[in-house]
Amino acid sequence: MTPLEQRALDYVREHIARAGFAPSVRETGERIGLRSSNGAHRVLSSLVAQGLLRKTGSGARNLALADQPDLQAVPTDLLRAELARRGMTLEALQRPARRARPAMGRDTARCAADTCCSPVQRGHLFCRPHWFSLPDDLRGRILAAFGAGDADAYQDAVAEARDRVDGCAQPFRRGG
Repeated sequence: MTPLEQRALDYVREHIARAGFAPSVRETGERIGLRSSNGAHRVLSSLVAQGLLRKTGSGARNLALADQPDLQAVPTDLLRAELARRGMTLEALQRPARRARPAMGRDTARCAADTCCSPVQRGHLFCRPHWFSLPDDLRGRILAAFGAGDADAYQDAVAEARDRVDGCAQPFRRGG
């Protein structure tokens, strides 16, 4: 896999995780630094040919990660039965309501800590003080799981990081 293909795959994975749907070819091209949609289309087609992405139909946002099942095709009663087998309910998966925050531009995100409203660069989880308040090994696990595309390990590590950050009122600052 070329570095350009890796950047494209990382962006598609990140976009799906954040937005719930794939980016368009044009958005992907802009994000990875290609001037033409044709170049981005070639990169994405190569990822499909390698089996890292799959097409879900026709349209601008027709990509999905190859290693993730399409849960929209699974009947709700089967999902509920599997969750019950694991000791969970469908309602337990709903995200807790977050407090209202001021509107921001498209390219701005917020720190993942519930106690923080700091803007962060798109693609970053936490603001700088919260990120560096985490132990080195936990930051390493987050980055390694993301790089490997291991969604379960990534989710677990991020949940642990959020619990640690939200458990303290003021983040630890190095050198101070």
